Amino acid sequence: MRPQYTNSTVAILRVALALILAVTVAPAILAQDSVIVINPDAPTVTPSVGRTLPAEVLDEAVQRFNDTTTIRFVNDIDIPAG
Repeated sequence: MRPQYTNSTVAILRVALALILAVTVAPAILAQDSVIVINPDAPTVTPSVGRTLPAEVLDEAVQRFNDTTTIRFVNDIDIPAG
């Protein structure tokens, strides 16, 4: 036999459920906010004189970074010599 709920009991349960969802979901939604703001109108940063890489070295570094066989690690890793 199913229990019979009054309209006021159903309303209270709905409010309680809404409050529980608001309390549990709100922090996850707020966590999506980012503090990084990119200003497209900001002036570009020019490297200081004498601290730039030669064009050949820079090209090779970019090619190796973008190569499809490049392996990237999330954390620090020590690779033994040899």
